[in-house]
Amino acid sequence: MIKSSKTILKRDPALEPLMSAFRRFRSNAFGGSMNLEFFVRNNLTIAQMRAMHAIGQAGRLSGRQLARELRISPAAVVPLCDRLERDGYVNRVPDTVDRRITWFELSAHGTKTMEAGSFVRPSRMMGDLARLELRDREALIRILGHLADELERSSR
Repeated sequence: MIKSSKTILKRDPALEPLMSAFRRFRSNAFGGSMNLEFFVRNNLTIAQMRAMHAIGQAGRLSGRQLARELRISPAAVVPLCDRLERDGYVNRVPDTVDRRITWFELSAHGTKTMEAGSFVRPSRMMGDLARLELRDREALIRILGHLADELERSSR
C-alpha cells in the first residue's frame, strides 16, 4: 500500500514576498512550464497530471492503488487512464501472477512529459523556505527579484 506523505502547511504571510519572488523568477527562467499552455500543449487535465505524478512516483500502480492515492473511486480511474493510455502517456501492463490485476506504468512519452513539466509544489517550497533564516529569505527575495528583472529586460 502506498502511503501519502503530504503535509498541509498553513500559508505564512511572512513567506509570501519570497514565494512571489520565486514564482516570478520561475516564470521568467523556465517559461512557466506548469502553466495553462503546458496543459493545452500536452492535452492534459490536472487530474491526469496528478495520476501521472502518482504513477511516476510509485513506478507502477494498480487501478485500486491509483484510486486510493488520488482519493477517487476505482470506477473513476478507468476513463482517466483510458485517455492517458490513448494519448500515449501510460501503459497498461497485465500482472504476471494475478490476471485480475492490471498495472499502470508511465510510458517513455509520459516520463518525458513529466520531466518537462516537473515542479516543486508550493507546500514543499513553503516548508523549505520556512527553514531559512530571515536574513537569508530577505537576501533571496532581493536576488530573485534582480534575476527576474534581468530576465524580463532580456526578453523584450
